[in-house]
Amino acid sequence: MPLTRDDLVVRKYIVAVCKNHTFASLESDGVAFGTPNRVYRCSWWCNMKLSFKAMIIAGALFKAVVFLFISLMNLILRPYGGAYLATLSSLYPGYDPVNWPIAVIVGTLYSLLAGALAGLLFGCLYNFFAEHS
Repeated sequence: MPLTRDDLVVRKYIVAVCKNHTFASLESDGVAFGTPNRVYRCSWWCNMKLSFKAMIIAGALFKAVVFLFISLMNLILRPYGGAYLATLSSLYPGYDPVNWPIAVIVGTLYSLLAGALAGLLFGCLYNFFAEHS
């Protein structure tokens, strides 16, 4: 008979599924993972690390999509995002929000680069503090 969600009762222990880690079984009052009276948990701590490649891609795409959205909304509703785009013109050399077709391409490339750098920095910081905590 398959177990239902109500059968999976765990009282005192945290159930963690960790990739590439050894698992230790603990006696418990509940049922978990289809084995009666056993709870499986990671041996001590699950060191979860972020993938640098995934963080770089996610950061770059997020920043580029946000930049494109703000640029296109600025074309439709002129005052929208004007202060943000003016700030970017002082940070990104060669970007001028007045020259529309070139500005969107140059700004998108700069945003891809800045987002990738932000994703890499976030991933490095997260992995550093995950190891040392």
